[in-house]
Amino acid sequence: MCAEAGLTGVFIGIETPNADSLKEARKHQNLHVDLRAQVERFLHYGIVVSAGMIIGFDADGTDVFERQYEFAMSSAVPVFTLVPLVAPEATPLHARIKEGRPADERCDPPKSPIAFEIAKGWMASKDPVRRSCGYGLVYELAKDKSDKRLTDDFFLGCVEKIGSTIAKEENRVRVGMGGALMSIGKRNKKLNAAAIKVAKAIGPIDFSDGDKKCEEMNVLKHLTSDYLRNKLGI
Repeated sequence: MCAEAGLTGVFIGIETPNADSLKEARKHQNLHVDLRAQVERFLHYGIVVSAGMIIGFDADGTDVFERQYEFAMSSAVPVFTLVPLVAPEATPLHARIKEGRPADERCDPPKSPIAFEIAKGWMASKDPVRRSCGYGLVYELAKDKSDKRLTDDFFLGCVEKIGSTIAKEENRVRVGMGGALMSIGKRNKKLNAAAIKVAKAIGPIDFSDGDKKCEEMNVLKHLTSDYLRNKLGI
């Protein structure tokens, strides 16, 4: 239904693979299900997934970072947002703030002042995981029209690099590139035209998750949808 409606990307709150922490957060919907399999359902229909995980639950042990890392590496999600637990007002956690947890603060890496520089560095990295995360960050940055550093020239450079290198990349990076290309192509007419040109040249992005074959990511289909054309006035 989501794919038929034209949905191209989703953000999923994985939060943590630690069942005790999920119970603590009362996120029961994430219990008793295979989180990787649930994510793969979106990927199967060509929907880009970015996800968030949290550290700092009472139930977290010293192995939490390793567990989060293992889950992320075993998933086909190109980029995860890892943030510390915060304590909004009127929550049980806020009442226990004397324990030293951050209150009323939010950590949103794509909106961080250093996100732009991080994205550039990661896209140029020799590490495929960092490159994947770099393009995943570009996917988020392309939605921001307030940062003057996020110029058309910057995004055109990203589009050009995607077109020239995607064929040589591994699955995880291709997914990140596809998501970035779609997000860039939604910013304005100029970037839409550039992204469409590359999307036509590379064709649907073929990728798989381990031994599971996923539906090709048809970037061109999303960039030429009636909804987007009307939105951009094309």
